[in-house]
Amino acid sequence: MLANFDDHALADIGLTRSDLYDALAQRIWDDPTTMLECRRTARRDEARQITASAAPKPPTQMLGVRGLSPLRTDRPARYFV
Repeated sequence: MLANFDDHALADIGLTRSDLYDALAQRIWDDPTTMLECRRTARRDEARQITASAAPKPPTQMLGVRGLSPLRTDRPARYFV
């Protein structure tokens, strides 16, 4: 059924055409959905690591004064106000 999808639809669910070929090439008694799920999860985790490393880092100094760091935010108190 997945083989009938086009490449864009497969990309939406995190798979490629080569993933389907590899799943079909497995032994007949192995479940191909396990391999497909592992590859989809690996791609998702890899994409999250890339976006996390590209996130802006907090400034090391504040207001141009060396050693003055931003105040810690107490999240529950911030949402309470």
